[in-house]
Amino acid sequence: MESVREFLEYNKENILANLIEIEDHLRNLQKDYDPSKGEASCVIKHALMVYGEAGEGISHASEIKPEEVEVFRKIRAEIKEFIESVKRREEPEKLIRKIREIRKTASSIYLPAMEEHCKACGINLKNIVHKLNINRKSIMVSEAFDRAFEGGARALGTSAENLSSRVVPEVLGRVGEIVIDMITTPIGGVILRGVVGGLCYLAASKSYGRLKDDLIQIGTHLLVTMIPTTREKFEAVKSQAEQLGSTLGRGDIKGAVNQLFKVGAVLGPAPVIEVAPAPVVEVAPAPAYPRLVIA
Repeated sequence: MESVREFLEYNKENILANLIEIEDHLRNLQKDYDPSKGEASCVIKHALMVYGEAGEGISHASEIKPEEVEVFRKIRAEIKEFIESVKRREEPEKLIRKIREIRKTASSIYLPAMEEHCKACGINLKNIVHKLNINRKSIMVSEAFDRAFEGGARALGTSAENLSSRVVPEVLGRVGEIVIDMITTPIGGVILRGVVGGLCYLAASKSYGRLKDDLIQIGTHLLVTMIPTTREKFEAVKSQAEQLGSTLGRGDIKGAVNQLFKVGAVLGPAPVIEVAPAPVVEVAPAPAYPRLVIA
């Protein structure tokens, strides 16, 4: 039993040591790296070390600390997803944030490495993050949904962040698509999708991290759905585009707006004023007088 305990501590130390090595390598990794050419080989190597140690940790913890088994499972799933992120050539800055999250998980079961309680720094790291609000620009609303996806992510063998970062922007894009369809005609929907999608791309060019990825995904969804999916829709858009061109050629701005938007859906239906019917007045017939006969 003592040897199992020692091996478990060895697993924890090796996981943390390799995570620190990964972060160090990522600081020196160029943004245009190509994993297929081995330009991130050291990062992958240390990540595989973490994967292997987490696997051993599951076995050792199941014997003496079953409450830690799920932590090792989480580390294993997250480092596997991290490796896929490297293969997808994600930016080093984003990869560093992912590694720090994994390291935070690992530190929770290895108290000597819990940085939040470190007194050598002279200040609590949690308070620093709270006061400075580090990297808030990289956080989007979808991150608040991460916890809701933890169960599904565990079943799929991936991280909650990875799952929610794919599902939530897609849902937001779909909601935007539905709203656009509610207030626009077919040609108006094509134009408005292009405008909103382009604005998402413009905002993404000035953002980074999670926010950048989410905006690109939403913008892509809207731009792709600009394309009519059937011949009937294509003919309808083509016909309306010709009518819109003629209307604009005449300088009829109001008419053009009516051709782009479902005015009733935008302004709402005109109020219906109910007028009470006039009261019915019944007039009694005049009484019949007796006929006067003069002899």
